[in-house]
Amino acid sequence: MYNLANCILAQGRYAEAEPLYRQALELIRRVLGEEFPYISSYITSLAICIQAQGRCTEAEPLLRQALELQRRAWGEEHPATAASIRRLASCVQAL
Repeated sequence: MYNLANCILAQGRYAEAEPLYRQALELIRRVLGEEFPYISSYITSLAICIQAQGRCTEAEPLLRQALELQRRAWGEEHPATAASIRRLASCVQAL
């Protein structure tokens, strides 16, 4: 489901990708829990999809949540954490 959403997103079909990202995120939360280290990727992908639709006010809290999870899982110096900081800054700047 997540990979299908990625494929659809890559085609620019954001409105179709969004519910798939939401379903994949809900499933991963239910099965593996909120502290699963890679859940931040699912949250980030959903946020990127939402942001691509011009809805930065909705994407921002998701990006903040993903950043916090990455900081806890990987630490402040990890490249994924730095990428999340850049994404969040881009979203906030667009507001």
